[in-house]
Amino acid sequence: MMKNLQVYAYCRSDPGEGEETIDRQKAKLEAYAKDKGWTIVGWYIDRNIDGKTPDRPEMNRLKADTADMTNPAVIMEKFATWFSRSNPDDFSVPFLAYVTEAN
Repeated sequence: MMKNLQVYAYCRSDPGEGEETIDRQKAKLEAYAKDKGWTIVGWYIDRNIDGKTPDRPEMNRLKADTADMTNPAVIMEKFATWFSRSNPDDFSVPFLAYVTEAN
């Protein structure tokens, strides 16, 4: 992977989960990016959004913000199952990394 890469980070918490869920995801993504030599230049955080909900304000903002970019890079903690059920034409942001416990 490239060093000095600028990436966008996405986090989400389910309804009823506290802010510690977001804090944990952010810490994990920050550590992962730092280890790779990447800089997180934008955060997109959906709070209290059910995992089955495809309409997510911050995800929509991420898609809009990166729509005109040639090669946007996005990292998130885990791959959401609804992405795999979504129409690929509805989601065109390429994810650079899904940060899991194994990373």
